[in-house]
Amino acid sequence: RVLGCDLLVSERLALLLVLFGFQPALRDFKWGQISTLLTALLGFAFYAHELEITADSDGRSRRYLYGYGSGALTTLGSSVKLFYAPAGAHLLRDRRRLVGAVATAVALLAVSLVVFGVETHRAYLDVLLWGKGWGESRPPELWDVAAAYRPLYVLGGFGRPARFLGTLGVIGLALAARDAEGPTVRRATFALGVAAVPLLAPRADTHDLVVALVPAVVLLAVELARPLGRPSIPVLAVLLFHLHRYGLGLALDPPAWLPPAAAAALSERAAWLQPGVWATFLLVGLAAYRVAECAPRLPVGDGRGTNGGERDRTRR
Repeated sequence: RVLGCDLLVSERLALLLVLFGFQPALRDFKWGQISTLLTALLGFAFYAHELEITADSDGRSRRYLYGYGSGALTTLGSSVKLFYAPAGAHLLRDRRRLVGAVATAVALLAVSLVVFGVETHRAYLDVLLWGKGWGESRPPELWDVAAAYRPLYVLGGFGRPARFLGTLGVIGLALAARDAEGPTVRRATFALGVAAVPLLAPRADTHDLVVALVPAVVLLAVELARPLGRPSIPVLAVLLFHLHRYGLGLALDPPAWLPPAAAAALSERAAWLQPGVWATFLLVGLAAYRVAECAPRLPVGDGRGTNGGERDRTRR
């Protein structure tokens, strides 16, 4: 609704069925992971993020509540899996959201230390540093077809520097467009941070791709509101995410009826034939371009950040 869509009950039920049929979400539920819960928290963070802007001019206290709440929900959605941190890109645009996020992080850390103790946290850090297999570069033939998602595998040893530079790029774009106003830049910045999560993670699996639904929906709204928008891009990205496991399985385990030469060619190029990777680049690229368009100091930017002239109804 905050994106301007008022769906019928039947349409909402249809979307719910689509959500539970989304392959990354199915895997997340099957393996008892919490990526869907974290995605929901980031979705609520975006909801509060929009309500903060669209609150009536006399609702100052409500804007404060929504701003702090959006930051707090972003922290809650990013604290369990720390590689979700890029989702906080939108915090750089708003002091209230940033304060809410930092305050929530401090509170969570304090409560966690009191409840679990320092030694437990040290052990957890050891698991993060040494027990997750981060940095390993197994060849595609050893990948778990049902779980594998390796966006930067083809870069080899340059994967870590690429993640570092990518993180700096997200931060830089968010700061470059920080002073731009309007729904396009506001929503695209939020989408950019969340879409970059699986791309910049030290290691992500297919169930983590469920988080891409949030930026896909946000970018779809952005593109539909533009006179020359490209709504087909986020729609195509969602389809590719859904087909990721099947496309990778086709490459790593080709059907028997394929000629041996064709099967061998598919297996050799499996790292390039990951549908979810291409989907990630579609979302990140589209979001980054929309943010850059709104940054006055960038070559493609005009600093307006508008959807065909539409501007935020309230200003900070």
